[in-house]
Amino acid sequence: MAQPKQYEGVRQRGETFTAYWYVRGKQRSRGGFRTAKQASAWRHRMLQQVEDGDYSQTTKITLGQWFDLWLPAIKNDVAETTWQVYASNVERQLRPALGHLVMAKIDRPTVRVFVTHLKEAGRQDGRGGLAPATIKHVVAVLHRAFRDAVEWGDIGLTANPVDGATRTVRVESTPKQI
Repeated sequence: MAQPKQYEGVRQRGETFTAYWYVRGKQRSRGGFRTAKQASAWRHRMLQQVEDGDYSQTTKITLGQWFDLWLPAIKNDVAETTWQVYASNVERQLRPALGHLVMAKIDRPTVRVFVTHLKEAGRQDGRGGLAPATIKHVVAVLHRAFRDAVEWGDIGLTANPVDGATRTVRVESTPKQI
């Protein structure tokens, strides 16, 4: 009986095959391939993406988990009062509404639905929506959290879903009477 062809970085696990490769010293894998050749082809594509700088391993971190990492990390980068406002907006508005969502699954429509919710029923006492200026501050915190997640690169995001979604937030000014 002929031996099956061996592929570098591919192992058989039961009836399927798994491809293994390294990114920044950490082993990554993907399994479930029906043939070793399919697993090898996948591994080759991943290695090419790593070499080209296009590889992005998105994680399944939720926005709430990100806030737990992000808020302490930026505490020394912003003024104390700014950090307190960020933490307040996270705990009062962002975590309850979006904290359970996986960051990689949050998109512009999700952000727009969230902003609409803030406009219509964002108050904690249940008596209507938040003021436009307050909504703008909450969205700014969300934008900064995603911006830092993209820049730091730890969780594999390549774009900020709040970009473009913030145009829906307008602060209406009323003329002051003298």
